Amino acid sequence: SNEEHALILEDDCMLRVDVPRRNEAFLPPANYDICILTCGLGQFHDKPDTRDALPVYKQVGDILANVPLDFNNPGSYGYILSRAAAKQLIERVDADGFFGDVDIRMLAYGLPREALSGISEASFVRKALDAHFRVIADRPCLAVYSCAPCLVMPGRIGSVRHRSNLALHAHETL
Repeated sequence: SNEEHALILEDDCMLRVDVPRRNEAFLPPANYDICILTCGLGQFHDKPDTRDALPVYKQVGDILANVPLDFNNPGSYGYILSRAAAKQLIERVDADGFFGDVDIRMLAYGLPREALSGISEASFVRKALDAHFRVIADRPCLAVYSCAPCLVMPGRIGSVRHRSNLALHAHETL
């Protein structure tokens, strides 16, 4: 595609707002690489969660620095990617390999390693991020944002992949 931005949605999500095909007001800040569309991080924005509001964007490092130590819900339902980030993601995953959940990898690429110190070692998100940081190269962070209000929400039927992952990996720890 020749587009500068891409909207990528999980197969089990629904839009919460009517997003016009072209509207600059919905775009993340000019310096963004990735915008994670998540209700989990969106709850830590100062913006009220109303369907008719335009999104406000915050970098994920700033959000995670202020979440409760037991925070466990960073999951994403979609992403907005810049063209430059799409190319960088391909290069990074090619170099680092890939495992686990895409949303956790996107968070890891947007966080300095020292950002983990504010997250409880016992929480799911900390264990998942630690696992990704063990395999990704130490390089400059991508500009990863989250927006509020959340533009998407989980689908009504749930995720078949999530249930499958739970059943398949129930005996493992991260």
